[in-house]
Amino acid sequence: MGTRQPCLLQKTYALDAVEGLVEVSYQITNTGSLPLEAVFASELNLNVGSDQSDRSGWKCGKEKKPSRESWQKEDGGNVTVFSSDGLEVRVVPDHLPLTWAYPLLDAEKGPDGPIRQGYCLLFGLHLDLKPGMKAEARLKVNYRKV
Repeated sequence: MGTRQPCLLQKTYALDAVEGLVEVSYQITNTGSLPLEAVFASELNLNVGSDQSDRSGWKCGKEKKPSRESWQKEDGGNVTVFSSDGLEVRVVPDHLPLTWAYPLLDAEKGPDGPIRQGYCLLFGLHLDLKPGMKAEARLKVNYRKV
């Protein structure tokens, strides 16, 4: 086991029901006496409804991704998840340049095959903090009907 390194992680939510916006802010502070090097990531699981027709899916920036494909990207930018019934969830990371995305497991059988359970998104950053230093990051998640 490696050296334990204390750090302080603060997570703050701001909600705007009128705009359908959730903003999550993170502040990571190295409270230890040694440098802290790690990868910090925030996970967001979205179940936008099962759809066997593949009309639901996701986009990274403007690039549409196959709904059953996993992918990762550096400096990926915005990610949009959309459902077949017109729900769109747009995630805008700030200071979280690493993006990993994968469909959640098809856990149940439906009349036409497995039912998709949703999508998992991870947004992360590489931390390299000297003692007393802090890093900040933010996710803005907007829900809307299109």
